[in-house]
Amino acid sequence: MASLPKVLSTKKIGVGVASGMKNVGVGKGSVDNAGAIIELTEEGHFMIYVSTVDMGQGNRTVLVQMVAHELGIGQDKIEMVTGDTDLVLKALGVAGARATYCGGNAVILAARRFKKRLLEVVSEEFNAPSERLNFCPEGVTTGRQEAIESLPLKKSRGG
Repeated sequence: MASLPKVLSTKKIGVGVASGMKNVGVGKGSVDNAGAIIELTEEGHFMIYVSTVDMGQGNRTVLVQMVAHELGIGQDKIEMVTGDTDLVLKALGVAGARATYCGGNAVILAARRFKKRLLEVVSEEFNAPSERLNFCPEGVTTGRQEAIESLPLKKSRGG
């Protein structure tokens, strides 16, 4: 404060601190929920079915970014379905600034469950200890001292 120039005035000058809170959700005891399902396509892409609908606020973009971050993959590998009530899980709806909060948590949990389940399936199928398996953008890998073996996410033409 010593570096501020002196002001000749009858008004007092000071530093203030303020905080605020924005509610998220409907409130009044209503359940705030959203759902997400992630599938691996034959092309090695990820299809996300999300119950949160984008109504211009850009949550499709942020949800894709969240899944890409959680799985460590490029956003170009992700396709999304929203708004199709035959395909997505039931949810309350988009209201009260809840789309990113509820939908975001849904896609993060779905991505974590997807990754865990994929490693379990590969572990069982190839009789490999799951603690040695790693999920990466190219597929599932197992690190060995002499080499790294990889199982690509994209289905081969012959299989």
